[in-house]
Amino acid sequence: MPTVKLIANVFLGAGLAILFLPVAVFFVESMLGCIFVRRKKSVESRVPCTVTVLIPAHNEELGIARTLTSLTEDAGANAKILVVADNCSDKTAEIARLAGADVVERFNDQHRGKGFALEFGLQHLADDPPDVVIIVDADCIVESGAIGNLARLAYESNAPVQGKYIMHPPAEADAKQRISGFAFVVKNWVRPLGLRVLRQPCLLTGSGMAFPWKSLASVSIGSGNIVEDMQMAVDLVIAGHSPFFSDDATIIGFLPSQSSAATEQRRRWEHGHLTTSRTQISRLLWAFLRTPRLDLLTLACDLSVPPLALLVAVVTVYTALTVVAFWLNVVSLPLVFVNVTLIGMLIIAVLFSWIRFGRQILTPRSLLSVPHYVLAKLPLYRSYIASPQEEWVRTSRDEIDVNVS
Repeated sequence: MPTVKLIANVFLGAGLAILFLPVAVFFVESMLGCIFVRRKKSVESRVPCTVTVLIPAHNEELGIARTLTSLTEDAGANAKILVVADNCSDKTAEIARLAGADVVERFNDQHRGKGFALEFGLQHLADDPPDVVIIVDADCIVESGAIGNLARLAYESNAPVQGKYIMHPPAEADAKQRISGFAFVVKNWVRPLGLRVLRQPCLLTGSGMAFPWKSLASVSIGSGNIVEDMQMAVDLVIAGHSPFFSDDATIIGFLPSQSSAATEQRRRWEHGHLTTSRTQISRLLWAFLRTPRLDLLTLACDLSVPPLALLVAVVTVYTALTVVAFWLNVVSLPLVFVNVTLIGMLIIAVLFSWIRFGRQILTPRSLLSVPHYVLAKLPLYRSYIASPQEEWVRTSRDEIDVNVS
């Protein structure tokens, strides 16, 4: 029996030690983001620099007109719009030209994905580079003032800037889709805001990203990484160009209404997230050992936080195992206390985030569906162990009623 107790305490204790860092990071970032919410600054629309909005687009004829309409209304006289029609077999390029954007077309079956499209667009701009490049996805809309705010912040700070990129659930969304939308709010708004309070860098989230031209020269964007934004953030921080978050610029994306498309999208995002964490945390820590900069350590800690559903699932399983082990009298009470503390920190952080930022997305009744949402995502994480997704796959788009004349 003493041997059983020793093994149980070592096993569960080691698991809790590993879980402590991501839970603590998630708790601190979320709570700071909830508590220290600053007022949005009023910013003039005039932009004191040249700007190019770069839009990678692969078969985006259904939604690119809406995106370009929002950009045309928001971008000032100093801003140009460049669409990279990447391996398109539809009317994306034609629609973009009709909407007034500059368009370049790329065809390469060997190198497919957003990173390669962005690299192609930057090569096109290299002969006459703008002061600032802003990357916006082809299925997003930008709120008024977003382009001007991003451009000014990147230009004046000489640093990359990530705007507030949130995902709206479909109009007739079920509880699962609304929980997914709330999870994006936590990941792309609450936690980066907490890091902003600490004056630390954040991960890039894919759209609404502004870069001084010189910072882009320090990284290689053309890669097959299926979450190229996270990889770019790591590369920029190591190169000394740490991105920071600003909620003065809002970019809105849309979660797909079709269940199969949503599953496909989440698989790519979350498999890419896990792979990037697995491969890049050690790289950041090694860079920190060579050059002890706090931003390197901060981003490594931020990357240690897995997708929220996975974190909740793992902590819940460990809590259940610890409680059962305590009931069988094979682990000590302090171990149970630490485990309960961890799950309490998770619950508090999520609850505060919902109260402060999520009530318009997620009703109190929908919160009851969180356990079902977590369970429904377990096959996605199981598939990562068996066969992690490594190739970029475009998410199917919903029909959009937009006319461009």
